[in-house]
Amino acid sequence: MAFLFMIIYLLIINIITFFVFRLDKLYALKGCYRISEKILFLLILLGGFGGSLIAMFIFRHKIRKYKFFLSNFLSFFLWLYLLLNFA
Repeated sequence: MAFLFMIIYLLIINIITFFVFRLDKLYALKGCYRISEKILFLLILLGGFGGSLIAMFIFRHKIRKYKFFLSNFLSFFLWLYLLLNFA
């Protein structure tokens, strides 16, 4: 049951992260107020690594920033560890 809950949680957080990255890209194009990188990193750490990677490539957003790739892969391995050991 815990495994199912974690999978559902990861799906939801990845969908949210995808749309937040999309919104930040739209703000960047319009020159508006941007979403803080701290918020983007927090979403990645909370499990939104898949949504952020997909959004990065689809919208070509933050793809030149090495720290976003690194945080995505570290978060992926952290969540993989959590799923395999605690679910």
